[in-house]
Amino acid sequence: MVVSGIPTRSTAIGVGVSNLETNMSEHSNPKPRILKVVEVGDFWKKQTKPQIRLEGKWLAKAGILPNRHVRVENPQPGVLVIHLVGKTT
Repeated sequence: MVVSGIPTRSTAIGVGVSNLETNMSEHSNPKPRILKVVEVGDFWKKQTKPQIRLEGKWLAKAGILPNRHVRVENPQPGVLVIHLVGKTT
């Protein structure tokens, strides 16, 4: 799964578009998500940071279930790559 400022298939690093299309076609809901980056923290002290919140049934359809861990990589500015790293029994 790739999350970026404007999600596109071509933003995946190290994955050809044809491979990504094949992987996306296996999922029942492959549509890109547009999420808002919000500012959180102490506005009075000007100590804020960006936040992206991921939630919804589409995560379960993508194989990201509760009580699992994910690894988030930032291979280049504007691109985040999320990987499922472990399975619980």
